[in-house]
Amino acid sequence: MVSLILISSFLALAVLGRSFVQYKRNGDFGIRAASINAPLIEIVPGAIFVVTFCFAFGLVLFGYLGRAPLLFVPSIPFQLLGSLIGACGIAVTLLSQIQMGGLPYHNIVQVESYHEQILWR
Repeated sequence: MVSLILISSFLALAVLGRSFVQYKRNGDFGIRAASINAPLIEIVPGAIFVVTFCFAFGLVLFGYLGRAPLLFVPSIPFQLLGSLIGACGIAVTLLSQIQMGGLPYHNIVQVESYHEQILWR
């Protein structure tokens, strides 16, 4: 159950939440698919990430529904440690993705117009 909560919260926060914050800051969701004409080096990593994420989510969901047998069940301290590490990973991913969003567009325009005022004095 813990793994289902962690992988769902990663999807909700690090993907959907970051896209919402990016849209509010810049007016753009920030999600781009590689074009058909892109080199293979740009297409393969994104495709592998999506496939492995879907595969992992499916395995966790099937395990939760009882469709896939669990190989082992770790003890409670290891479950708590895994939950803590997973939550920290989600928080770091969310913060780094928000920081990569850059400045909002209106701040960039204000900075450029301020520099133009200084240059034209």
